[in-house]
This record gives sequence, structure tokens and C-alpha cells, in this order.
Amino acid sequence: MYKGIAVMEKQGVGIKEFFKEFIHFCFYIVATVTILGLVDIMLIGKVWRGVSYPTFENVYIIRIFVSAMLSLVLMLLYIRLNPIQKLNPLVSEEVPSEGFWPWVTLSRTPRVISIVLVIIFSTFFLFVFYKDPIQFRDISSDQKAVENFSVLFLFVATIMFVITAFLQRKSSDTNPNRYFYSFLSWLFAGVFFIILMEEVAWTQGFFFFDTPKFFINNSQGEMNIHNYATYHFELAYYFSTFLFFVILPFFYDRRKTLTKISVISDFLPSRHMVYIHAMAAAYNYDMWDNMLFQFCFFISIFILIYYAWFSRIDALEIILGILIIEVILTQVSFLWMGHTVPRRPAFKEYKEFFIPLTFMYYSFEIYIRSKKRIQIEVQRSDL
Repeated sequence: MYKGIAVMEKQGVGIKEFFKEFIHFCFYIVATVTILGLVDIMLIGKVWRGVSYPTFENVYIIRIFVSAMLSLVLMLLYIRLNPIQKLNPLVSEEVPSEGFWPWVTLSRTPRVISIVLVIIFSTFFLFVFYKDPIQFRDISSDQKAVENFSVLFLFVATIMFVITAFLQRKSSDTNPNRYFYSFLSWLFAGVFFIILMEEVAWTQGFFFFDTPKFFINNSQGEMNIHNYATYHFELAYYFSTFLFFVILPFFYDRRKTLTKISVISDFLPSRHMVYIHAMAAAYNYDMWDNMLFQFCFFISIFILIYYAWFSRIDALEIILGILIIEVILTQVSFLWMGHTVPRRPAFKEYKEFFIPLTFMYYSFEIYIRSKKRIQIEVQRSDL
């Protein structure tokens, strides 16, 4: 850890600058959440919490409009306050001495395929939703298709980070960050493993053993912890992953300080994760009246529009355009016809499908980035 800090100093980015960027990021998040809360208090007299059917009374329609406008204004304000000449490419064979993020990720073909998969999955889910709402509910039930795929994605992400952790051992002895890279890889593997185990009730879903007495009183009577406070765990899970995979890449695309710190930048998600994770922001129904999730939905749309047609750095205008339409169509469909699905938590199961899908692609990205870095280290050591 201390060696990582020493590297910051060598690269001209001191520990003060690191914490300055961290505080700057937290300030934007806290300010946004505070503003949303104040708007809620002004319009409905309280900060909305819990789950319910979407409300379309006049004041709630105003809230939706305010959420959309606030998302747009905050994004444009951030772009205005942090001007840059151009965004970094997602893939570069050049490795500057000070480094930059992201200097390597998935190649173009796998990136396009990943976005196509997101669109295909969501289109299929929408088709089932309109054709047979009961079937839409059923395939999202425990141990059915949607949950099984989520488990598979989590399993792959866990294994990939375990492989990456062992790969880090091949780092050059001259790299002072090699132990910290390994630590972070094991940390992500551990986090994904815990989420995986919570999803399958710590294998109860496979072996069908009785729920221990300690867990009987949670909301689903399963052997897991998150169902003791389901709403709060879901709120933390959904919002934290949104911050990490959507806001963080957009934030540091325009502020380069932390991108010069290799110990941090090697594990930052690239903006391609925005393209994969954005669909999760559209699967709202019983949580739609929470302005936080409205904000997540609208700013995801605006960030996609910015990357598709204003930045154009990734040359994905057409496919991102299709993705944007799919995201909007999905959320509008659920708000319009969501009442036809008899089990409301079904929508959250689909959200929890796209989040692990992002985890999996993120694990691929970090493995590829780590492998490329180690190859360069080996080449330099041979000179």
C-alpha cells in the first residue's frame, strides 16, 4: 500500500491530489442526492422511500420532469466545468510513461458483441413481457432462467478475478504495485463470490436443505443476509453499482488526475461498462417513484447520448442509438404495462440480471488490461 503511494509521488500525483479527487467525486454524489431529497420534500413533503406501484398524479409527473431536467443540467454543468480537448481511446497500443486510463480494454469486436447481447437480451425480455406477463414473472422466479444466468455471470466474474489474482504474481519485481494489484483482484473476487452466494442462498437453492433458525425470520425465509433488510440492501447494491459503472467512468473521462496513478487506474472501469450497465437503469417499476432511480435512468440516457453523438470517440453511433431506444422503450413499457405482471419483484430480478452481466465484462476487461501490462513489463525487463 505504501509502495503504491510512493508511485503516486513518482508520477507527479501526490496523496493530496488523490484525496482531492476522491472528495471532489463524493461532493458531486452527495450534492446530487441532497438536491433530489430537497426536491422531494418541496413537492411531496417527504423523501420517498420503499416500494409501491408508480404514481402518475400531477405532482409525481412534475417530479419525473424535474428528475430529467436535473440529470441533464448536472451532466452539462460537469462537462462545462471540466473541459477537455478529446476523450482517450478505449484501446491504445501506446503506453505513455505516466500512463492513462483506460489504456487497454476489450477489442472492438467483443465490445460490439457485448452491446448487441444487451440489446438482444432486453428485446427478448420485452417480447415475453408483452406476450405473456405471467411467463415474464415465472422466468424471473427463484432458480429459473433469469436468476440462473445471473448466477452464471457472477460465477464467471469471480473465476476471472481469481485467475487475474494469480496472473498478478507474474508482474515484474520492479513493479512496486504488484502486491496491491493481487490484493485488489482477490478483493473483487471475494465481493463477487459473496454476491453469488447470497443469490443462491449459500447453496440452499441447489441442495434444498432446511433454513437454519437464525435465518428463518428474514423476508424470504432463506439462508441469506440481505433479506433481513431487503430494500436497503437493494438500494445500496443498485446505486453503488450504478456509481461505479456509469458515473465513475464518465467522471474520470474528463478529470485525468487519478488516471495517472497506475495503482488506481488499472482497476477503473472503462466507459464501455456504461454501455453494458445502462440497461439495468431501465428495469424499474415498484421503485420508480424513488427519485434516485429516476435520476439513474435519465442520466444514463443522457450520458449514452453524449458518447454516441457528441463525443463519437468510439464510433458506435448506430449501435448506441439502438441501445438508447431500447433503454427508453423498456422503461416506458414497464411504466405503462407493468401492472399486468402479478409479481412486482420480477422487475428487480431483471435488473439483477444486467448488473452481473456488467460484472462479467468488467472482469474480462481487468484480466486483459493486467495481461497486457505484464507483457509490457516483461518486454521492458528483457531490454
